[in-house]
Amino acid sequence: MQRGGAERGLLICGSGIGVTIAANKFNGIRASIAHDPASAEQGVVHDAMNVLSLGAKVIDSATAATVLAAFLAATPSDAERFVRRTNKVQQIEKEQG
Repeated sequence: MQRGGAERGLLICGSGIGVTIAANKFNGIRASIAHDPASAEQGVVHDAMNVLSLGAKVIDSATAATVLAAFLAATPSDAERFVRRTNKVQQIEKEQG
């Protein structure tokens, strides 16, 4: 993603927690766990989430497919409050280097 080869990513581990923590160490990555479609969609729309993390021991494959579909179908909002939120996160990344 950092090299421009992809716009979104999917990570899977037992709980989804470990891969989320690791992914968020990389600039430009906004990863989160979502185990339901509404959370996956909101993560993208409200917070420009670009990496979805799933817990293989937490979610069944049918639900995972529905969650992934919601994640991929969603687009970040251009509403000022959400853009401002994303800009704040980007500023933190710049400050932390």
